[in-house]
Amino acid sequence: MELISYALDFSSFILQNIKEKEKIKSIILFGSAARGTADRESDIDIFIDVIENEKKLEKEIKTITGQFFNSMKFKNYWKPLGIENEINVIVGYLEKWKLKDSLPGSAVTLYQKYTMQLAGGKNNILLSWGAIQPNAKRVALNKKLFGHKHYKTIYKGLLEQYKGIKLGANVIIIPLEHLPVFEKIFRSYKIQVKIHRALFPDM
Repeated sequence: MELISYALDFSSFILQNIKEKEKIKSIILFGSAARGTADRESDIDIFIDVIENEKKLEKEIKTITGQFFNSMKFKNYWKPLGIENEINVIVGYLEKWKLKDSLPGSAVTLYQKYTMQLAGGKNNILLSWGAIQPNAKRVALNKKLFGHKHYKTIYKGLLEQYKGIKLGANVIIIPLEHLPVFEKIFRSYKIQVKIHRALFPDM
């Protein structure tokens, strides 16, 4: 149990210090620590399931991991207890992870993003907004949401990245769990957006 608590402290430290917490879906402890067979020489194996940009997040999480071992909680609490296990972090997409099928019964969920379940429907949500002025702001937002092509290079928009659907010029449907990402974008452009919680079909 001590090593699970140690892993929980580490996951909390990650969530407190990472810049884009909304891109973390879950943090999972696996391996010997999760099975209860680890000792003080064992590595602590953790998988962090992310929404996108796993390479960028992996780099940031590696830095934060180093900071954890210099933190007051580690130095003043865990180290005096003799718990200084190395932490091995894998960052990626859970659905594509080769060890995913071995997790049931042998893993501990340290953190999971809450997703509200709409009774009888899907976890999708509709966003709508009015006309945007000046035109430069409208173009910038559209590029961010829907993507754009520059010469021969195609840049994906957030809607494609997060598996949303465009219903109209100013109307989109997105998975509810990704709402914080889109709210952040609209706030950055100072655009009021209406959020409609209702039942929508599969996307």
